[in-house]
Amino acid sequence: MPMTALDKADPITVDAAAAAADPAHITEALRAQGVVGISGALAAPHVAALLKHVNEELEIALSSARESLALDMGDVYVSFFGDVLKREDSQGDVRRHDLKLDLTPTVAEAVEALCASLGATIGSCLGEDAVLYELAALISDPDSPQQPFHPDTPYREDQDIAVLTAFVALQDIDATMGPTRFLPGSHTAAAHAAFNSPEDGGKAKLALLRSRPCWRGILGAGDVSLFDSRLLHCGGANESNRRRVLFYASFRAREAKAPPGTLLYSLRERHSLSDFLRCA
Repeated sequence: MPMTALDKADPITVDAAAAAADPAHITEALRAQGVVGISGALAAPHVAALLKHVNEELEIALSSARESLALDMGDVYVSFFGDVLKREDSQGDVRRHDLKLDLTPTVAEAVEALCASLGATIGSCLGEDAVLYELAALISDPDSPQQPFHPDTPYREDQDIAVLTAFVALQDIDATMGPTRFLPGSHTAAAHAAFNSPEDGGKAKLALLRSRPCWRGILGAGDVSLFDSRLLHCGGANESNRRRVLFYASFRAREAKAPPGTLLYSLRERHSLSDFLRCA
């Protein structure tokens, strides 16, 4: 899986078999850099089925939202989509979606396949009783603007890694399609303090963002970026003429505190990592 390698401290990339065989190595890398790459984590049949499913579900969700004129559109939107940064382009047209997914057979089989290679690492970081926290697809259409850098969950002094997220490419992603940009090492207390510092007019935040090269998720279909949700990252601008689709699943340590994730209400607190590991 090609990913931008900019210096010797860059995060590691390994294949799915190596990740399954040596989860301790992946865990160590996650703790150090906050993100790792896993190539070939999802086989081609799963990728093709998921991509078809996501595109179909997106059309159903958009059609349902448009037809529900009697309801508050904000409420309708939340029932189908998560809140995503830079949803619209400069003209106000919607270009980016965070589509909530149900555990249909297609989706469930994909999560089980991911857990076959990533489950041991996730379990070592969060415990096998970790709960399914997010299940969705990030869809970035042509002309999607770049997002600002952000963490998905805040840093808390009273807990360790709270959430791990697997971004899975459902097609090859090149540099023009707005691959996710990660700032390695930014999942720490010091990085969050600098990022959130209001006292200096943003100088500490800017210095942090310039402190080291970003690592870009230039992925092949079925490849994964697995990251600590405290890590600073952003979706890039899609300057191509192709849709970029990332399927993602997140797990949260059972007792960890975190804001609500992008997950259908019917799935909240219902499924654990161990459920998927048994199936895998």
